[in-house]
Amino acid sequence: MRVNFSQLDTMSPAEYARRLQSQGGLWFFHHIPKTAGSSLVRELMFCFPPYCNINGGDAIENRAQAIDTALDAFLATMPERGWRAASGHLRPAHMAKLRQAVPHLRPFTFLRDPVDRVVSEFRYTRTSSHPGHETYIARYPTIESFVEDPQHQDRMMHFLAPGQAATAEEAIERVFRRHVFIGTVEALAPCFAFLSALEGHPKVPVARANVTRGAGDNAVDLTPDLAGMIRRFNARDAALYAAVTALLDRIAPAMTTFVEERRAAYDGLVALG
Repeated sequence: MRVNFSQLDTMSPAEYARRLQSQGGLWFFHHIPKTAGSSLVRELMFCFPPYCNINGGDAIENRAQAIDTALDAFLATMPERGWRAASGHLRPAHMAKLRQAVPHLRPFTFLRDPVDRVVSEFRYTRTSSHPGHETYIARYPTIESFVEDPQHQDRMMHFLAPGQAATAEEAIERVFRRHVFIGTVEALAPCFAFLSALEGHPKVPVARANVTRGAGDNAVDLTPDLAGMIRRFNARDAALYAAVTALLDRIAPAMTTFVEERRAAYDGLVALG
């Protein structure tokens, strides 16, 4: 059985790393919008080469098809390029296709506090960096109108475990089984150090990239009432985030020890060399 994130609750990080390495496979960062993905993409580029970003470009219409075309191109080049890592804003159908084509896939993802993620996405859609931002500004004159639209609710769970029939608990269990690691933006540095230590030498991520810049019409006054509203409309995301942070809190001491031991081992090899 392939290892998965839930097993870190009962398995030592060293044993988890050993089993993960024995299985081999492609590291894949399932990038959820506005979860510090640009920073992680840059780290993957340098820490896990050769790396490829599966990108649908700036397509607004038929975006799912654009991503599917990019995924096909990626899969076609795998034998020649020998990709070690990849990333992308893949929808559930794309992930199913990727899993079928790459049996030894190592999917991982990062979550963000649902309130902060929704606020960040709303602010981003009102900047020129977002394709079609004029349309979004007209459609969502206030953040409340953005929050109330089902299209923008529970986005993390939509990317990771779609399907309203499943309970939140069932969906969370599915997400845990499908990923080899799940980190959070709020603990980006220790999570990425641990993730990279599973493969070799622990890496420390640099400062975050692609942070949404303030503009005249994208400021948000995050009051307690607004934060509560966002959590109500994103209850499944909130439950997922809580479950992940709870597991990370439980294994934090073991993660820290593992990273320190890996770093010391590599430093020792450098000293011997």
